[in-house]
Amino acid sequence: MGSRLDPDAQRLLEEWAAASNGPIEQQPVEALRNSGLINHSVTGPPPELALVSDRAVESSGGERIPIRVYSETVEAGAPVIVYGHGGGWTLLSIDAADVLCRHIARGTGCTVVSVGYRLAPEHPFPAAFDDMWDVTAWAADGGLGWQPPKVCVAGDSAGANLAAAVALHATRTGRVSIDLQLLLYPATSTDVDTESMRTLGSDPRFRLTPAVMRWAWHNYVGADLSSSDYRAVPARAGDFSGVARAIVVTPEFDPIKDDGRSYAELLRNDGVQVDLISPAGLPHGFGMMLGAVPGALPALEDVIARARDVMRPLPPPATELSSAGVRSA
Repeated sequence: MGSRLDPDAQRLLEEWAAASNGPIEQQPVEALRNSGLINHSVTGPPPELALVSDRAVESSGGERIPIRVYSETVEAGAPVIVYGHGGGWTLLSIDAADVLCRHIARGTGCTVVSVGYRLAPEHPFPAAFDDMWDVTAWAADGGLGWQPPKVCVAGDSAGANLAAAVALHATRTGRVSIDLQLLLYPATSTDVDTESMRTLGSDPRFRLTPAVMRWAWHNYVGADLSSSDYRAVPARAGDFSGVARAIVVTPEFDPIKDDGRSYAELLRNDGVQVDLISPAGLPHGFGMMLGAVPGALPALEDVIARARDVMRPLPPPATELSSAGVRSA
């Protein structure tokens, strides 16, 4: 590690550790869901947007999938970003990702669709994937009222797993065209025996211990973690050629950062363009810590700017033809 943990992040993580009722994997799921650790004092105040709207999308299985739509301009015809929240496929919600999604919508100029996918263990794989896929297909097919010129799938942690899986499935099926996958500290492999997990996963402040990751994966895919289904474990897809360009974010103090880096390498080895961003001094989940960790905002803004460059690139400088027939700025 090249720097020290951001002092504000350290303070927040220590507060969470002190308030904990024990190891995450040993606590009842409902108690964890009701812990209230993610609030506006942590996430920061919600940026004002022109449109924030709660809706629902009917899934291919007849389920009603909650979504929240964010837009900076209420511009019909804008590119769309479909977003999956984190929480180990078990915890958190659209509400937890609200401030983060508002920043993404405001910073990219895209319409963001946040997906309230079904949670494990009540709804194990493939429920969360199916919900993310169905909402992505709905948005790409004009469900918002227009055919988006570009589509991005995005998410953090478990939500980034869903985004990566959707990007792969889009390539395999040809059903949806994906232009970008934005993966914030993704969980793409069930392997917990990595260098970053050995060095950071042993520190309870960072919460993502090997036991916690196995608990999350067990909740989602069941006791057998050897699944080769890329929709559940994207790193085991085998062939990544033709998959959408990726932005992969692996913060320095993240126990699963080696997972994200390995996934970026798998993509690159099969010819996929990848921007790998490794914010110094920040932990896993920094995108939801903007209120408590001011240093997280510049890192997030850098990520958002890169996404905007792909989804809504600025037009080239205007030129005009001079009377002498020479183009001038």
